[in-house]
Amino acid sequence: MWGTPSLTDLQHQSLLPYLSQTEESRSLSLPPALAKRYLAGRFYARKLASEILQQDWQNITPAAQCAVCGGDHGAISIRGSDLNVSVAYSGDHAVAFAAHGRKVGIDIESGHPSEERQVGILHSTTSITLQGWCDYEAVVKADGRGILIDFSDVEISERDGEKYGQVRGSAEIYAFIPLEAPAGVVVSAVIETLPG
Repeated sequence: MWGTPSLTDLQHQSLLPYLSQTEESRSLSLPPALAKRYLAGRFYARKLASEILQQDWQNITPAAQCAVCGGDHGAISIRGSDLNVSVAYSGDHAVAFAAHGRKVGIDIESGHPSEERQVGILHSTTSITLQGWCDYEAVVKADGRGILIDFSDVEISERDGEKYGQVRGSAEIYAFIPLEAPAGVVVSAVIETLPG
């Protein structure tokens, strides 16, 4: 589900009564621009879950718990279901991606897939294509530890024409799912593969 990283006034006002205490606290603790983006992500997580679960979005409660600090950020699950949601933002775009019972990750960047950028990861800087960065981000979001995982620990491979990602030392393998993106936006989405 595609949207913008800032809600309209009507969307914002309609969301506020349905925020959990944790979501409200998190949004109030962030600088205004990041709070708008956070609330947009929670709105799109609700809307996408509403479509998939066939429920009113007002009855959907997203929850996240960082695997490292325990804070309300990172991989999103939908309370009362096995639905997992990942959201991403870049420029004028936001996107949400979901699956039942499997970890998911998504990332977007504005630009061209082969465009090179310098990125700082942990204690090093590296040059990487936007597609490579989106691939890395999608995998580490699905893993749940995010950019605490060093870029060199994410392995991207192809088998039988399909693209896969895995964090070194982890048993989980993530399949890349092709998605359409607006012009000028690079996207990578992954879903945890089933055993066997």
